[in-house]
Amino acid sequence: LERVIQTLQHLSNSIPGGVGEIALDEGFTLIEGNEALYELYGYTPQQLKDELGNRLAAAMPAEELPVIREAVETARREKSGLFEVESRIIRRDGSRADLLIRGALLRPGHDESMRCVMMDITGRKSAEQALRLSEERFRIALSKTSNTVFDYDIARKQVEWPKQAMEAFGLPQHMENSPETMVKMGIID
Repeated sequence: LERVIQTLQHLSNSIPGGVGEIALDEGFTLIEGNEALYELYGYTPQQLKDELGNRLAAAMPAEELPVIREAVETARREKSGLFEVESRIIRRDGSRADLLIRGALLRPGHDESMRCVMMDITGRKSAEQALRLSEERFRIALSKTSNTVFDYDIARKQVEWPKQAMEAFGLPQHMENSPETMVKMGIID
């Protein structure tokens, strides 16, 4: 039995991300967690206990809690007991982290808790934000020119026109069999 417990602990600690059992109480109290979970939050087990009373909700911005609660409620209603949600936390050092949380409800109806895997997706969220900003800058720069930019799927020979080009040139949003169709319509020679 000791060997099985030790094997499970090693397995838990080798998972990329935090794994823990969390009570479904107001504070989302951590019942148990692996080393990676504590590292994710930036606390040692003793610091988390002393400073937050093991309440993971204390490390979350207030607007994040309803999102998680709704995901748990949806898992209850659908009887699947499974949920996935993105959330933010504030680490002990004050830095922010974006998490992907996948969970499963345990012991429904009585002494409820959930088993969760939490992965740090801060880098991915930063890249998404940078891409959105870049796209917005491109859109603004393009709006100041008379150029038309469109999407062309080479393999399927399909064009998708932006709204401005559709309105200005009387084009359909999607055009099949391009460039042949553009030649037949007299758009290009």
